[in-house]
Amino acid sequence: MRNKVLKILQVVLALIFCISAGILCKQLLLDRLQNQSETRELKHTFLDEEQDTEDQGEKAEELPEDVALVDLDALKKDYPDIQAWITIPDTMIDYPVMQSTEKDPQYYLRRNYKKEWDINGSLFFQWNCKVPEGENLIIYGHNMNSGVQFGNLDLYLDADYERSHSRIFLQTLEGMEVFRIMAVLKADVDMFPFQQVNFSEDHTLDDYIQKARQMSLYEIEELTEEEPQVLTLITCAYDWREARLIIVAVREP
Repeated sequence: MRNKVLKILQVVLALIFCISAGILCKQLLLDRLQNQSETRELKHTFLDEEQDTEDQGEKAEELPEDVALVDLDALKKDYPDIQAWITIPDTMIDYPVMQSTEKDPQYYLRRNYKKEWDINGSLFFQWNCKVPEGENLIIYGHNMNSGVQFGNLDLYLDADYERSHSRIFLQTLEGMEVFRIMAVLKADVDMFPFQQVNFSEDHTLDDYIQKARQMSLYEIEELTEEEPQVLTLITCAYDWREARLIIVAVREP
């Protein structure tokens, strides 16, 4: 009788293991593949192959091979909440950036650009960012184990990786802008004001930039000239409760 019970327990445990492994496999592989496939399909559908790069600004004239312009005007007609497209060459980060409202600021936390449920969620601007002219454009995304969305931002903990992946391309309706990373830090909102979109004489954008540089995990060379706009990328860190991995980049002149 005892042996029979043990065998039943073994079978149950084996089933639990198989089910758990299946769920993990789905999250790490199948969901990732679906997420990447849908994003590639979206970009291919709205690829801007004919538009003159002059219409997208001077910085679009010499884009890296893996940075392609999309037809944002057409894209927004189908998906009005898409405000931009972000690409970091030689990474998995190549996504539309959504934006919802104050009423539901994290609407896209677990939804894709079609507004369908998606465990990976979407990249999205903070609801009160003024895109594209805001002083601080703040983008949130999940730190997925599969590497999708902002799951690969952890690679920026390595200074050598940052040096070879320091430029971020952000296309908005106003054209293409290039941002260069100037700080990589871990903090929570009490340590660093990463949610700040409006600045004053007492708390300037330069103060924000210098605070980020002071808290950076390693030193990054400054630009000789900086444009008055910052791009802040935010994802979860797990060093303490409410910790965030934050990348601050300044717009290239």
